[in-house]
Parts: sequence; structure tokens; C-alpha cells
Amino acid sequence: MEQVYLNPIFYSKSPGQQLPVPHQLVLTLERLASNGNRALVGQFSRNFSVGRGTVIVKVSRQVVRAINDLSGLYLVWPNATRQKKISDVMKAEGFKGCVGFVNGTTIPLHQHPTID
Repeated sequence: MEQVYLNPIFYSKSPGQQLPVPHQLVLTLERLASNGNRALVGQFSRNFSVGRGTVIVKVSRQVVRAINDLSGLYLVWPNATRQKKISDVMKAEGFKGCVGFVNGTTIPLHQHPTID
């Protein structure tokens, strides 16, 4: 958590003040965990009393970028044996050809994407 907090993206010199980092993390994690059924920006911003632009620009993008900046420290490409095992499991879940994902968790969507 401390590594996310220390990301320079949260310490801009722009005149507008950012939400506290813990608040940004909570907003983003709640949005990402919404299973696709509460991810509408308008509804989400009303539920958390933040502006629509805050949800997308000032929060979600920044937090995701800060987490992505740490990916090189924690994410590794699986070896051939592990790729095969993951691929078999994911094929059964409907993700043919998937050989890697972050923690083994699949996220159910409320609705399927309009584009495959």
C-alpha cells in the first residue's frame, strides 16, 4: 500500500487539490469490484458524492496507473507448464487461449460486453 501512496502521480503541482490517496483507492476499488452492474459513472458518482470527472480522470486513471507502475515488481510471465495449467482452467471458464492473469480470480460481469 505504501508503494502506491508514494507514486508521484498523487502529488501533482496543479492548482486543484486531489482527494486523499486512501479515498482514491477506495473509490477505484469499489468501481472495479462492481461486476459491471454499478460501474455507470453517473450512478457511481452520485453514490459516493464525487463528480463524474473525478471518478474517471482524477481517481480511476490515477490509481490504475499507480498500480500498473508497480507491475514490474510483482507480475511475472508463467513458464510453459504453468501456462498450460492456466490455459486449461481458463478455457473451462470460457477464456480460450488465456495463459495468465493476476491472481486467479475471474470477475463475473452483470452483462456481457457488446463487442467480443
